[in-house]
Amino acid sequence: DAGSHLESRPGATEAMTTIALPSTAAFQAAKFEAGYDANVFASQSPLDGSVQTVNLPGDRFRARLTLPAATSTDRADVEGFFASLRPSQSFSANRLQCHHLARPAPRGTLRGSPTLQASAAQLATTISIQTTAAATLLRGDLISLGGQTVMVTADATANGSGVMSATISPALRAAVSSSSAITWDKPTFLWLIVGMPMWGYEPGYVSQSVTMELMEVFA
Repeated sequence: DAGSHLESRPGATEAMTTIALPSTAAFQAAKFEAGYDANVFASQSPLDGSVQTVNLPGDRFRARLTLPAATSTDRADVEGFFASLRPSQSFSANRLQCHHLARPAPRGTLRGSPTLQASAAQLATTISIQTTAAATLLRGDLISLGGQTVMVTADATANGSGVMSATISPALRAAVSSSSAITWDKPTFLWLIVGMPMWGYEPGYVSQSVTMELMEVFA
């Protein structure tokens, strides 16, 4: 639970906790932005200016969440929630669990209870899905398997046997076994808050909107 820890004496390291973003009105986003950071190492030649790039594992998603201006009562509730994430000027200690707020379900027709049709190796960027005949995933759709949410990078359609080959990014961080469940309904990310902003208040009834930066964390 949110209060769990390893030890309470000074100097002890507290256990990291995952806390889901509430769905109540005070937490409804005024704006949600999302991006993708590839883990690419680049080196530029000092002689001719040419650039070489190397793709490395470890791509991650990032997001920006804006909460609207609110009553002081609602804002106090929101402040208390984010305090439970233990944010600092750099990163939060605990993890915020939240799906892509603008894309809670695939634009394609994949529904029901799809599974992984064949095992997928670590760093795989193509997976085989067992679903229903003619089910589709469209580029940009999000699904989750093996505890990792990934984005579909090309349109895919299941054959008559319900088998679909889907290309994904980022690559799988760990191998996933055959028959593992695939989540299409609000697949979630774990986020760290990057540099929690101050909460703005003005004289009167309504507090200011606030925007926070989020970075996907793997555990």
